[in-house]
Amino acid sequence: MQLHRILIPVDFTPGSTHAIDYGAELACHFESQLMLLHAYRLPSFALPDGALMATPGLVTRITDHAADAMDSCLDSLSERGIEADAMLREGEPSLVISEVASEIGASVILMGTHDGDALVHLLSGSVTERVVRGSRVPVLTIHESMLEAVSKGEFRLPPASV
Repeated sequence: MQLHRILIPVDFTPGSTHAIDYGAELACHFESQLMLLHAYRLPSFALPDGALMATPGLVTRITDHAADAMDSCLDSLSERGIEADAMLREGEPSLVISEVASEIGASVILMGTHDGDALVHLLSGSVTERVVRGSRVPVLTIHESMLEAVSKGEFRLPPASV
């Protein structure tokens, strides 16, 4: 099995940071290209008389913050000698993730999972669950506890066989 390109959606939580670490291990093991993606929705609120949308200033702050956080992720990988590409994309995260995976020819989408708030999951589902159900690209989900072990250096992939 060859993983040419690994897509890692990130939301800058500790879980997604750990997923980047796991993806870095996979990329080194399989000599794969890493692509980090931050997909985000702009806030909007439906009101009886219309809708309240994000102002241009708020949009700028959101995208600037995301770009800075993504740069930090890339810098962290670079310090370990790992090359990666990144993109920011506005839209419904689960749809954007699946679209980008197809666009870039990803071999796999790597996503962390965690034990979240049951009420939030009941009302909105999880992005990971929607990606697993809707993507045409294979999705590798790793539970947060395994991701933490990777980040601490407690888990390493065996050497690649030649």
